[in-house]
Amino acid sequence: MTPKVFATGVTGYVGGDVLHTILQAHPDWQYSFLVRNRTRLGSLAKDYPSIRVVEGDLGDLDILKSEAASADIVLHFASSDDRPAVQAILEGLGSDSNVRFFIHTSGTANLLWDDISNGTLGIKRTKVYDDVEDIKTITSFPDAVPHRPVDKLVLGASATYPNIRQAIVCPPAILGVGRGAGNKRTIQVPLFVELSLQRGKVFEIEQGEAAWSFVHIHDLSDVYLRLTESAAVGGGTSDWGPEAYYFAENGELQWGAIARSIAKHLHEAGALGTDEVESLSAEGASKLNPMLSWTGGMNSKSRASRARRVLGWKPQVSDFTDSLKEVIQQDLEAEKTRLQEIAEGHFPKQVKE
Repeated sequence: MTPKVFATGVTGYVGGDVLHTILQAHPDWQYSFLVRNRTRLGSLAKDYPSIRVVEGDLGDLDILKSEAASADIVLHFASSDDRPAVQAILEGLGSDSNVRFFIHTSGTANLLWDDISNGTLGIKRTKVYDDVEDIKTITSFPDAVPHRPVDKLVLGASATYPNIRQAIVCPPAILGVGRGAGNKRTIQVPLFVELSLQRGKVFEIEQGEAAWSFVHIHDLSDVYLRLTESAAVGGGTSDWGPEAYYFAENGELQWGAIARSIAKHLHEAGALGTDEVESLSAEGASKLNPMLSWTGGMNSKSRASRARRVLGWKPQVSDFTDSLKEVIQQDLEAEKTRLQEIAEGHFPKQVKE
């Protein structure tokens, strides 16, 4: 039986690349894509006749519910913090007794809690959260932790709706050029590039010793492909349920080292007159951009044991030197900055209800 897949966030950076990967592997599956404007799909719907375009957004709760009720698998790439949207999807998936699968996208901003709760920026932390060994801790963070309220809703779905098999994919910082129909750029490194260009000098926050785990966008898409393929055959050997939490990383980078690499590339490209890196205080970073404290001043270090163990995931990119340079060059050549795109609404807003 041909799987029916409903997906949100299909023109975003992650969703676009993942669906590029899945469509190439399974062009014969039936797809329904939620989009605000079908023109953002480009030629994708024409190239793949199996795609049915559903015009709407996350505020159209009735659409979300009905589309989920008709799907075998729901892939949610849009805002990871929109509780009403996720609740509508779960209600649709749980509307009958048929086994259905929900793959939700979160993010490792939840691992910033050690720095958030202690009010620290720019310091080195050694703790690495393993999605198998530390699962009890990860799934019991307080509700004040980023993404936690919706993560908790998703992980508890099978208790409310016994027919639902749920999993959360939790990406770290991402590098690489996307292959989707819409946005092809990541967010964190471009934010540093653009703010550095604005102020005429690259910066690090405090000591610059905070680090995030990283993954290449193509390797991340492979996690989703493997998990979705498992869902298509009834769950396979993958983990589903209240502890089905999948990190996706292949190493870590310190933000101070990233800053020095950005400075080198921007100077060599003639975009900046110096390759010096300046230290910003927490107050200075906050004034420059409110997002900076968590995007480059705190620690988010993860280990993707679950994907490697149950999905057989083998990420290919571990040296991010070329990927970092590629992202910087992509940003220099872009018609719009990521800051402009965020201002225009092309970045998920946190919804707290």
